[in-house]
Amino acid sequence: VSDPASPQYTNYRSIEEILDLVAPPKSIQNTVENWIRSVGGVKKLKNLGDAFEVTMTGKSASALFKTPFYVFEHEEHK
Repeated sequence: VSDPASPQYTNYRSIEEILDLVAPPKSIQNTVENWIRSVGGVKKLKNLGDAFEVTMTGKSASALFKTPFYVFEHEEHK
């Protein structure tokens, strides 16, 4: 919470400092990356430190999460 009376007011943290607080250890990040790649179909995988940005086929995402994916298109917006 920002408090103008605080000596820490406007003493913002850098992205690196925030990632040091919230990112899991590299061993966990590697485990997650290997899990994502295990199903194949990965077109793009970017480790952001605290999250991954992934582009993959629908078939691969379905296999990764062990759930079917569907495309829904509303009648009015076809």
